[in-house]
Amino acid sequence: MKASLLLVCSVLFCFTVVPGVVQAQNADPLSFLPLASDSLNDLNDTIPDNTLLLDISDARAEFFVIGRPFEFNSPDSGIERMQDYDPAFRGFADRQTLGNIGQASQPLIFGPRGSVGLDMAEEPYKPYQSQADSLAYFRVNMPYTRIRYLLGAGVQQRLRFTHSQNLMPNLNLGLDYTRTVSEGQSLQQKAGLHDLGVSGWYRSRDHRYAATLSYLFFSALAQENGGAAIDSVFDFTPRSAAPIVLADAFSRQRRHSINLGNHLFGGRMTLSEPDDSTSLQRVEPSWRAWHRLSWISDRREFTDALPDQDNYPPFLFFSDSLQVSYGLQRLENELGWGSSGLVRADSSLRTFQYKATLMHRVDALQQTIERNTVQDLIGGAVLSLVPQSDSLRRWSLIGRGEGSISLSGEFDASVRAGFATPEQRLTLGIGAMRLKPSEQQNLFFSQAWFWDQDLAAEYRVVPEFRYRHRAARLDLALKYHRVQRMIYWDESSVPRNAGAGTDVLQLLLQQNFRLGNWHLDNAIALQRSTAEWINLPLYMGRHSFYYEDSFFEGALFARFGFDMRFQSRYTADAWNPVTASFYVQNQITPDTYPVVDLFFNAIIDQARIFVKVYNINQGYPEAGYYQTPNYPMMNRGFVFGIDWRFWY
Repeated sequence: MKASLLLVCSVLFCFTVVPGVVQAQNADPLSFLPLASDSLNDLNDTIPDNTLLLDISDARAEFFVIGRPFEFNSPDSGIERMQDYDPAFRGFADRQTLGNIGQASQPLIFGPRGSVGLDMAEEPYKPYQSQADSLAYFRVNMPYTRIRYLLGAGVQQRLRFTHSQNLMPNLNLGLDYTRTVSEGQSLQQKAGLHDLGVSGWYRSRDHRYAATLSYLFFSALAQENGGAAIDSVFDFTPRSAAPIVLADAFSRQRRHSINLGNHLFGGRMTLSEPDDSTSLQRVEPSWRAWHRLSWISDRREFTDALPDQDNYPPFLFFSDSLQVSYGLQRLENELGWGSSGLVRADSSLRTFQYKATLMHRVDALQQTIERNTVQDLIGGAVLSLVPQSDSLRRWSLIGRGEGSISLSGEFDASVRAGFATPEQRLTLGIGAMRLKPSEQQNLFFSQAWFWDQDLAAEYRVVPEFRYRHRAARLDLALKYHRVQRMIYWDESSVPRNAGAGTDVLQLLLQQNFRLGNWHLDNAIALQRSTAEWINLPLYMGRHSFYYEDSFFEGALFARFGFDMRFQSRYTADAWNPVTASFYVQNQITPDTYPVVDLFFNAIIDQARIFVKVYNINQGYPEAGYYQTPNYPMMNRGFVFGIDWRFWY
């Protein structure tokens, strides 16, 4: 019966879409929508960037994300956290890394890994990889170019080039390319990444039809050194002379995707006046419908030409070489219907927003010796009660419910409700999900390792409390995670189901203080679990103390001060390059200490610059620190970056 239903769906859905639709920022500064201003909703990968707009006179550049051709936003032009140049350290909390930019990492904020629908494997390079649903589609009134470049110790280099040009008023082409390369400070630690996004969009003159097309390419080549072979690595000068575990091992990933979208907008179409001379008129439709098609190819590989049996678990081992390869080809087809996503200028006190989607997905998976095809049907829905900021009463009711479910038996649903004023927001919520193991967790084959498991799906229930006070610059979330049959990588680096329930209590807090031009910004995470299969630091904190002001009669706007990052000591997960995953270990407690970085960020005309000295207190109190066992973090170093944009 399932096979027949899937066959009918694949005939009906002859086109497909990019996974997911990003909700654009709502006009309400206390928006209940999931991205944009809600900084605690995407803790690991998103921070607010728009802090100060440049005076660009008559030049204009705006962008939208897939599925929202009427919701234009300005490119970030501020200096908020510009010094955090490594994407792995740009989130609410730092990710656990291997000590070099461009290397693998994992989030340290406890939460679900994966989503409804089949997952092939872990995503250790996710911070460096553009996603189809967040690719910027630009609208410009003259050709727009932006160049960002940084250079730091350890031959750290990162170049990003963005260009957009309107071929016609309603037809635009854009390109966004990032090259990241770093030799690292240890031997056999080089990482090289390519991240390319090419986009184009067309909109009809009556604003009722829009088409989007994009191509994304990501490539990663990372040397794997297995960590330091001795404890006193920080005593070596140069550090590259310190012995390492793996001498000739590499991880590779290549990912391509093509995404085509067709969007219809209907109902009453109104125009809102621009806010200032640099904004264009915004069209406000009543409803939208879309159809999107996407094709994805993802190939990954690990090789070790000189394997040492002591470095790998003794499952099945051949001493000549070690190689693992696996890949995914995916075809997705999505239909959707929903409200425009805008809070209309003439709307009443409360505005209902809704969205419904239906996606057919076909996955072809290839491991070293096996190939299989999996199909799935995924439905999703969102319903929100969104009040306008300037219409909020003393306390106005707000709420949001969303969920997705698949034919394969997975689901993810959540409900939040509460009250808001123009300054405050208080909500209670609960989420529930059932997620199956990834394909790699069930089946894995290499010359060294093999397993064919039938792991059970895990269940999660997550009640939460959130409070925000805009004037006090306070954002707080309290969560309790209850997980049954949690899937984790055990101390042998093999996936397992936990034999008992797992409980994690979590407090996430952002509190920023200001006195004149002096600022103290704080982000704190407290997490507690007694389960031996979860490694979490009890405390993680990022504290920034800085002064900001305009200088030289307004020609220079600058921010300078220092950041302090600290996480409490704990038995951090170890890294296995063979499976490209972090796994539980409970023997080693890596050294750590409060790390202090000095920074200077500035805006000069249409350029932004930053200078940073990181780990400046190395040697006081420790010679160095670790995030991952045996992988030393960077020695004290210097990095410089520039961000320049221009029109012509």
